[in-house]
Amino acid sequence: MEKGNLRTLSDILGEFSSRRKLKTLQEARIVNLWKPLMGDLINRYTEKYL
Repeated sequence: MEKGNLRTLSDILGEFSSRRKLKTLQEARIVNLWKPLMGDLINRYTEKYL
């Protein structure tokens, strides 16, 4: 592979997510970890706002 074709993983994932209109990896992690970290009580009184 030539040096001109090298890109960072961050750039590739960012382009992929913007093309696919996917949530960023960080947003996806927060949504998936919210209930286990915050518990049922806080989870009941909050909603995702993305």
